[in-house]
Amino acid sequence: MKSGIVRLAALISGLFISISVPAQDLPVLPADGAVKSAVLPDGLTCYVAANQAVKGFADYALVSKEDEKAVVYLKDVMTADEQKVDSTLLSLMRYVENSGRPAAYALIACGDLDAGSILHKLKYMSYMIPSGEPAGEVVYDDGELTQVSIRTELDTVRNILTVCAEWNSPRTPENYMNTVQKAVYDKTIYELGVILCQKIRMWMESFSVPVADVELNHRSSLDGRGPEMFSLRLSVDPAEAARAEGVLRDVLAETDAIGASAADLKLAESDYFDYLSFLASHDERSNENYMKRCISAYLYNASLSSVKDRLSFFRSKVLPDNVREDVFSGVASALIDINHSAAMGGRRYLDLSDTLSFPGPGEKVKVRSDKKDQVSGGRVWTFANGFKVVYKRMPTSRTLYYSLALKGGYGMVADLSEGEGAFMSDYLDLCYISGLKGKDFKDVLRLSGMTMDEQVGLSDIVISGEVSDRNLPLMMKALLAAMNERSIDNDAVAYYSRCEHLRMAGQRGTSRDLKAAIDSLMCPGYKYSSYKASGHLYDDTMKKAEGLFDKVSRQMNDGVLVIVGDMDEVDVKKMLQMYVGGFRTQDYAFHREEVHYQPVSGTMTYTIDGDVDLVAVALSARLPMTADNYAASDIASMYLENVLMHELSPMGVKVSLSHSRLIYPEDRYSVMLRIQASDGAVLPQDILHHVRLALEKAFKEQPSAAYVSSAKSYLKNIHSLDVMNPEYWLEAIATRHLDGKDFTTGYAAKTDAVTAAKVNEILQLLDKGPKLEYVIKR
Repeated sequence: MKSGIVRLAALISGLFISISVPAQDLPVLPADGAVKSAVLPDGLTCYVAANQAVKGFADYALVSKEDEKAVVYLKDVMTADEQKVDSTLLSLMRYVENSGRPAAYALIACGDLDAGSILHKLKYMSYMIPSGEPAGEVVYDDGELTQVSIRTELDTVRNILTVCAEWNSPRTPENYMNTVQKAVYDKTIYELGVILCQKIRMWMESFSVPVADVELNHRSSLDGRGPEMFSLRLSVDPAEAARAEGVLRDVLAETDAIGASAADLKLAESDYFDYLSFLASHDERSNENYMKRCISAYLYNASLSSVKDRLSFFRSKVLPDNVREDVFSGVASALIDINHSAAMGGRRYLDLSDTLSFPGPGEKVKVRSDKKDQVSGGRVWTFANGFKVVYKRMPTSRTLYYSLALKGGYGMVADLSEGEGAFMSDYLDLCYISGLKGKDFKDVLRLSGMTMDEQVGLSDIVISGEVSDRNLPLMMKALLAAMNERSIDNDAVAYYSRCEHLRMAGQRGTSRDLKAAIDSLMCPGYKYSSYKASGHLYDDTMKKAEGLFDKVSRQMNDGVLVIVGDMDEVDVKKMLQMYVGGFRTQDYAFHREEVHYQPVSGTMTYTIDGDVDLVAVALSARLPMTADNYAASDIASMYLENVLMHELSPMGVKVSLSHSRLIYPEDRYSVMLRIQASDGAVLPQDILHHVRLALEKAFKEQPSAAYVSSAKSYLKNIHSLDVMNPEYWLEAIATRHLDGKDFTTGYAAKTDAVTAAKVNEILQLLDKGPKLEYVIKR
C-alpha cells in the first residue's frame, strides 16, 4: 500500500510555490476584508461579515464545534431597527450564558451590519457572562490512504446497476487548511473529477455501452471530521457490469500511472474557472455563503478568502504545461492506490489548427444604421443584410462576453411531443460542425480561449459565452460555423439516445416531478416544458431540432448579437463588417406563432415516493410583465419566503423559494416552494398542513412598511451590482430586442414606487391561481 500521501505538501510547495510565489513557506490566502473575527473575554468566538450586497437584512448563527453544526440559525432578520439588532444579539448571548460554556461556541453574524460596531457590542455583553467550563477537546481522525475497492449496487425496481470505486485519504492537517496548499489541492481534486468522468464516458462510448451517470463524489476536510472520502460512480445496464467495472478500474489505473495530457488539464482547468466564476457571481449576494465560510473557518480553520480572490490568485499563476502535468500526476498518484492492469492509454488529441477549417471573412458589409441603444447606452448597428448587433463598452478585463439571441424556440415546433423541448439544447453537441464532432468543436474553442453554450428555450435560441478580446474573429468564425456548417452526427444521436433512455429509467421521481410541476401550471401536458419525458428516445427530437435550427439560421435578422467588452467601438464595427455577411437573412423575418393552451386550474395534491421527506408547492398567476410588476413580484417572493420561514421555523424545517417570470406564450409569474425537515422527524403530511396555514396568512396580510422598505433597499442594491456585470447586459439587451421588455430603465424609481398593497395584490393573484401540492416521502 502506498505511503506517499504525506509528500503531498512537499509536492505542491515544491512544484507550485517555487514557480509562482517567492516565499519559502506556504502562504496563507488573504482573508476577505469584509469579515472580522475576535475571541471575546468570556471565550466566545465571533465572526461578523459586513455583506454590502444585502441591504436591510442579516443572518445570525450559534455554532458548536463539538456538535459540528449551527445550533441556532436566524435568517433574514431586519437590520433597519437597531433595537431589533440588539435584541437578537442579546438572545443569542443568553443562549451562550445558559450553556455555561461560552468557549464551546462561535457566534456568527452576516449581512447589512457594521462589523466593528457589532463586535464592540458583543464584547461589552461578554463581560457580563462568566467564562464557565472550557471547551471540550475535539479529536479528528486523520485517517490514512486506503486501497481502491470496487463494489456494485443493483436497483432491481429500476433495473440500474451502479459500480462504485471507493477509497479514503488522510484529511488536510489543520495548519494547512487556510494555506495555498489547500486551495491548489481543491482545484486539483476538481480537475481530477472532470478528467476521470470524461475518460470513462469516452471509453464507454467507444464500446457503445450506454451510461446513465458518471460522477466523482468527494467528502473533503471541509465537510466534517475524519478522513477524506472518494466515490467514483458509474451507472449502467446490469448486463454491462463487467465492462463498467473494467473501465472504472482501468481509468483509475491509467490516471495513477500517467496522469493526464496538457490539453485535458487545460480543459479541466477551464471548467474549474467557470465553476469559480459562477460561485463568485453569487458569493457576495448571499448571507448564507458568508455564513458557510465563517462556519468552516471556525470548525476546520478553513480560509476566509473570497471565491473572487481565489479565482484571481489562480488566474495570475500561469504554470508551464510540464509543471501543471507534474502537479496533477503527483496528486493523482498520491491519492489513487489501485492494482495496475494493462492501462488503456487512450487519449483524445485536439489540434488547434482545426480552427482553420472555420468560415473566414467575406465581403465587407455596410452599416445601414448606427444608433444608441436606449437600454444599455451602447451602440446598435444594423447591417445592410439586416443582421443586428448591439455593442456595449464597459471594463471587462480584456474579455468579450457575447450572446446570439434568435427568435424561434421549441414552442414553434408543431409536432412536439410531451417533454421533448428539454432535449433541444443538446442539438449542437450531437452535430458535426466544420468537420468536428460537437463536443470536440467546443473543446477546441476552449483550448483557444473561447467558450460556447447554447440554450433552446420556449421562444428563442441563445448561443453565448466568453472570448478574449484578441479573439473576436474566432468568435465570429465559430458562430458562423455553428449556424451554417453543421450536420447531425447520427452515431452520436443513437448513442446518447440510449444513454438518456437509461438515465431517465433510473432517475428518482422527485426532481423530475418537481420540475414538471411548475411547468404544468403554464402549459398543457408539459408539451412546451423543460421537463424531460421519462425514457424518451430523442432520435426524432434531434430531427425536429435540426429543422428548427435550419429555419432559424436562414433568418438571422430575426434576432440580435450582443457583445459586451472594452474594445474601441470603431475596431469592433470594422471587424464585424468582415463577417456578418456570412449569416443568412431574409427580407421578411418570421414572428412568434400564437400558442393556444389551457393551463391547469384549481388545487391538486399528489403524494409520491422520493429520496427525501419534502413538501413542494407550485403556484402561478397571470401577471403583465411590466417593469413595475417586475419589481413588485421580487418583493412578493421575498415576503412570501419570509412569512413561511417565520411560521414554520418552530418545526425545524428548511424553507427555500424560487420564482420565475414568463413572457411567452403569455406573461406569467410562478413560485416554487420547497420545505424539508432537516432531521426527517416531521411527517410530510404535517408539514403540508402548516404550509397551507402559512400561505393563508401571507395571502391575507400586507407586509409592514418597514419590511417593504428593507426589501426595496435590498433589490436596488442588488441591481446596482447587476449592472456592473457584463452578463446582466447580455440578457437585458436581448430581452428588449426580442421580447420588447425593458426591466432596466428607471429600475430604482419603479422599485421605490412599490407599495405593500401592490405586493398583497400579487400574492392574492397567486392565491386565486392554480396550485400543485406535492407530498414526497421516503
